[in-house]
Amino acid sequence: MRPHERDEALLQDMVVHCREVQEFTRGVGLEQLMRDRRLCLLIERCLEIVGEAASRVSQEFRDAHAQIPWQEIRGLRNVLAHEKRLLEANARTVAVATWQHGDRRQRRGNGAGDRKTPQESQKRRLENKLLNK
Repeated sequence: MRPHERDEALLQDMVVHCREVQEFTRGVGLEQLMRDRRLCLLIERCLEIVGEAASRVSQEFRDAHAQIPWQEIRGLRNVLAHEKRLLEANARTVAVATWQHGDRRQRRGNGAGDRKTPQESQKRRLENKLLNK
């Protein structure tokens, strides 16, 4: 497989698993997510796959798409795969919940008081890039 074909396959894998996280969390509130261990584990596994795929994308492609926070994606994967015992259940749930499809602010609209933090904006840009929006 040629490098660009490999990158394309890895990106497709990332998109598929991001969409699965969106689907799994659609309509799920934070409290419900915190109580559903199976759902948390399923989402964690999807995010591990996204991070693993991100770590295998060629450096050339990562450099060409520097707006995507590759290091953060890989870092989340590493925490979920190797260090999650160090995290409190709440912290893990919040990390997973950041990938939820349409956060509460988006559902309420973008009125005056609904300004997004830089991290939220960066997350949304990554999702849009990965999902070709």
